[in-house]
Amino acid sequence: MGRPIKGSYIFSVDILMLRLLRTILTGAVVMGLAAQTTRTAASPITDALTSVADRLVSTQTKTGASRGSWPQATDFTGTILIGMVGAYEDTCDGDYVTVLTRAGDYILRIGQGLYYGEEAWGLVRLGNTVNTSYRTAVVDF
Repeated sequence: MGRPIKGSYIFSVDILMLRLLRTILTGAVVMGLAAQTTRTAASPITDALTSVADRLVSTQTKTGASRGSWPQATDFTGTILIGMVGAYEDTCDGDYVTVLTRAGDYILRIGQGLYYGEEAWGLVRLGNTVNTSYRTAVVDF
């Protein structure tokens, strides 16, 4: 076996960072698009919001220890959850509820009662939208 190509490790780390950045930005885009949508009619912004949210639905981890997070973005599940709650509020797409509850359950499981920043805000938004038990977990913190 030969030696690894010089710089191949750095290249693979760069790819992982790009994937992570893409997932985080996708969640941020959903938040921004949700803030811009009008609930009266379909629009290019609503179409973009739905497209991005649907991508997050398809890429969420559905099984295993990281169930409810997004690959290579587990630390940003709260940020993505906030965006997905906004997408659900604007589209009323029932498929998003499953994604929301998975993400909320992941945060509750990993946080073990300690919820700060985006995780806390995501749980409160989820609690106000889908199930009050998520908000209660933050209030009881």
